[in-house]
Amino acid sequence: MLEMKKNKNLPVQPTAEMLPSVNVNGKEIVMTYADGRWWIAVRPICDVLNVDYHRQYKTLKEHRIFSRALSIQTTHDSSKRKQEMLCISEKYIYGWLSNIQSDSPELLVFQEECYEILYNHFHGGQSRRNIVLKETTLIDREIEEAEKELQESPIAQKLSKLRAKKQLGIKTLKLLDKEIVGKQYSLWEEEARIDGSASTSL
Repeated sequence: MLEMKKNKNLPVQPTAEMLPSVNVNGKEIVMTYADGRWWIAVRPICDVLNVDYHRQYKTLKEHRIFSRALSIQTTHDSSKRKQEMLCISEKYIYGWLSNIQSDSPELLVFQEECYEILYNHFHGGQSRRNIVLKETTLIDREIEEAEKELQESPIAQKLSKLRAKKQLGIKTLKLLDKEIVGKQYSLWEEEARIDGSASTSL
């Protein structure tokens, strides 16, 4: 099966052993990084899957999508020696491998595993989503029932009465504060009137 292995803490010039690799049917194929993308050599994968490289080279070059995902990069061969090889962008490798037409037993086994994983990913994800959605809906109903029972309980009714009583107290305090302020203003006006009369008489 194909498995990506990446090391995020690579030095500026990593050796072949430090570079990430692709595990194809138990064979490690080194990747290379260039132009902001990871690249995988096409020929080593063809060799591992027993697929004709020259046929795949022609097919990839003529494909409307895959042709734009190809590049000649300096990478490592099976002996970890540097050489220029035709590479495909990591983003497109899965699509390419799934589209290869060949009677190679190694490829067929590989593709069946890919299709199984793809099916389980989408079908399993959708099924799991439906289960979680159903569970969430049931929880919402239980919450509504619990809130209704809580509202009808003696404690909830007592809390409701206490809150109403508190609101009444707050309203009364505001009226009293307004009355006190009004009386204070009246006192100030009276004092001002008296002070004014005294000044006039002098």
